[in-house]
Formats: sequence, structure tokens, C-alpha cells
Amino acid sequence: MTARPLIVFDIQRVSGGTLKAQAKHDLRTAGDLSHTDPSRAHLNRVLVGSGNAFKDCAQIIHEHSATIDKRQEKPFTRIILSATPEHLAEPTNLRRFVSEGVEWLREEYGPGLASVVLHMDEKTPHLHAVCVPLVEKNRKTGSHWMVSHGKHPATSARDSFSLMRRRAAAWMGLGYGETGNKPRSQEQRIMDEATHELAQERAAAIALAARARAVLQAQGRHAEAATLVLRPEPARTRHLEFEMPLDLDEPRRAPSRKSGGRELER
Repeated sequence: MTARPLIVFDIQRVSGGTLKAQAKHDLRTAGDLSHTDPSRAHLNRVLVGSGNAFKDCAQIIHEHSATIDKRQEKPFTRIILSATPEHLAEPTNLRRFVSEGVEWLREEYGPGLASVVLHMDEKTPHLHAVCVPLVEKNRKTGSHWMVSHGKHPATSARDSFSLMRRRAAAWMGLGYGETGNKPRSQEQRIMDEATHELAQERAAAIALAARARAVLQAQGRHAEAATLVLRPEPARTRHLEFEMPLDLDEPRRAPSRKSGGRELER
């Protein structure tokens, strides 16, 4: 009996800065491309949006005149969809997977579906999707839109990520499998690249200080040489700046407990 193909599902809340870096990855213009096959890059497809998820999200927010929930430090949702490699190796299965994957994303996020990119140049075909959790609020003065994970139907329930994974599997006719069967996420790749780059810069600075210290010691300037000591420290990832005038990047702090507010992110 043939085993039922399993879904691969990764979902994260992300900031605008992360989306800016993702755009370069999605379009294969920068970032770690060692895991890709350049000979298959022409098979990649932008299915929804422009290929620049950051700008696509900004456009949706602008079109709906939406406000961002002040508790949302990472206001956007990023989803990676894939399935058992052997299953997607069959062209008919792949076409169905792509079609049903986009349909499911539209069902979950409606007008908030900002970007979907199909990657065919990696080991297993997969979809990168970015969504804006748009929620329409009705007031006496009229309705308006807001961006909120906690109020959006897709993510408002307890264990919402697990429930979404089950809904996606059911919609696409795939097995649910065990939690955790997901590839290294794009955010992890970005973080790894930034950490590696900063570590290299730190190592270069330490080597330069060591050479300068050796020169000073050779000149008998031991007191000055003793001041040239750089101690290794944990590398930190860089802050990714925005290029568009949207207040989406800087984390917003919820009211403190002293003011009677709640600090928990919904």
C-alpha cells in the first residue's frame, strides 16, 4: 500500500524588515543561494503579487487604509507549503499542489494574500506565501480595516498554527504527519547569514588588533599594546531598514502594567 504523501507546513509572524530580505531571496538576487540549482531557476514562478512581498504588503495596507494593531511587532504572516518530494516529482501532482495551495491561501486570507512564489530550483518544490491579516471592523461611523493576528479568523484560536496546518492538509488532500516536519525557514537562513557575516567582521577586527599590538610591543610601547585587546562577543544580527515610509519596522511597545495595559501580544 502506497503511503499517503505528507504536507510540509511552516508558518511564522514576520516584520517588514524580514520581508525586505526575503524579496531578494525570492527573486534570487542576493542571499545564500548555495542550496539552489541555477539551471532550474527559470522554472520559478511569481503566482501572486510582484515578487517583492514587502512592497505587496505595503500596497494592500495602502489600498485598504488599514491600521496596524499596536501590539503587533511582527504584523505579517509568512507560510511555506510543500509536500513529500516523491509526490511532487510527478508533474500532475505538482500542478494540483500549486493550484490547491493558492486556493487554500485565498480561502484563509482573502484580500490579505499579498505574495505567493513557487520555487522549483531547490531540492523540493515549495510555495512561499506572505499574508496581511486584514480584519474589517464595523463602527457607528463606518467600517475600517486593521492588521491583527489576534483578531483574524485564521489565527485567533488557541493552537491556531496547528489548526491551520490541519486545514491546509485536508484542503490539499495530504497527510498531516507529525508536527515539526518542516525545512529550515527563510528567516533562519537570513539570521544565519547575518550572524556569520558579523562573526567574520569581529574575527577580522581581532586579527587587526593583534597585529597592531605586536608592532607596539616590538617598539617597546607595552602600555599602549595592553589597551589593544578585543574580546570575542556574541554576534548580533543587523537591523534591516525600510525603504518605504511606512511605520511597520520599529517594534511598538504595549502599555506598561503600571498604566493598566497588557504587554502580551495577541
